[in-house]
Amino acid sequence: MFLTGNSHMKRIVSGTRGINNLRDFGKYVIAPLAGQKLDDTALELIHDYGVSSFILFKRNLVDLSEAKELCDRIDTACIKAGLGHALFAIDQEGGPVQRLVVPDYPKIPSNKQVSLDRNPWQQLFRQASLAVSTLKILGIKLNLAPVLDLADDSCNDVLFDRSYGIDANKTALLGSIYLSLLTQSGIATCAKHFPGIGAVRHDPHKETGWVSLDSDQLKMHLLPFAVAIRSGVPAIMTSHVVFKVLDSLPVTYSYLIAHDLLREKLGFKGVLITDDLEMKGAGEESVASAAVKAFKAGHDLLLICQSQNEVKETISLLSESVSSREISSDRLEISSKRIFALKSKFGLIT
Repeated sequence: MFLTGNSHMKRIVSGTRGINNLRDFGKYVIAPLAGQKLDDTALELIHDYGVSSFILFKRNLVDLSEAKELCDRIDTACIKAGLGHALFAIDQEGGPVQRLVVPDYPKIPSNKQVSLDRNPWQQLFRQASLAVSTLKILGIKLNLAPVLDLADDSCNDVLFDRSYGIDANKTALLGSIYLSLLTQSGIATCAKHFPGIGAVRHDPHKETGWVSLDSDQLKMHLLPFAVAIRSGVPAIMTSHVVFKVLDSLPVTYSYLIAHDLLREKLGFKGVLITDDLEMKGAGEESVASAAVKAFKAGHDLLLICQSQNEVKETISLLSESVSSREISSDRLEISSKRIFALKSKFGLIT
């Protein structure tokens, strides 16, 4: 929980003191909203569970004026609860994946349209500018983009029109410019889906996907993420995909990938976000158990896109995992500092 004013951070969980206070654990979850109004459960998540990060979908954003009221009310509730401003996240990539849609919001070019345009740089600027102008209306500070997966026209529906293409260098350049443009406008970006799912077999929304790449092929898929890290991308999202050359576990649960590769080898210092933990690709176990495993692997923010009750169960299990010392207070502090740094950089700490 954060203090307001000029202080940096309130006590981060230390030893066993305060570990049963659920409000200490809400900061590690991105929660869904039920509809276009601020519901009682969302208020409970804010006041009783300390949740201050929310993901927005079309169901929340049908009408512009109501969407603005919803975001303003949530933001006010978070501030009154001592959590700072709300962090709103959204998939506003462009093309087939944009939650703010016409006629109330402008149509944004897809990554494929940008890449294939005769003047991709001009089209990229248009893509970024439209995203910025739209998100600023609602005070959304985290766009879950750009997609940096390398994929050609033979890819499955998971990445249809969402990739800048198969050229690693061009994707790296377009992605780094995109994230710079949004950062300069005060909006955080999230590169996805590390370490690159362009060659995925099976849709991770429906089942655990897998990628069969050799080491040299993997280096090519990693290049756009490595460039994004050097360009200062503040957040990265993984996926529920197994990379056989790296680990037998999906990236969501892989310490070897989330820590050893991403943190140690590539030097990423920002916030690591899971893909939606309610996706079938996350496995058969409970969402709360999946979230704890993902946190132990090195993720900072645990994304839950549909069920607010799953958010409660996840926060409760995180608390229990610290009580039982399955997760250390030092581990909590590391993620807390990363989340605080992101929120502070983008003006969300009051």
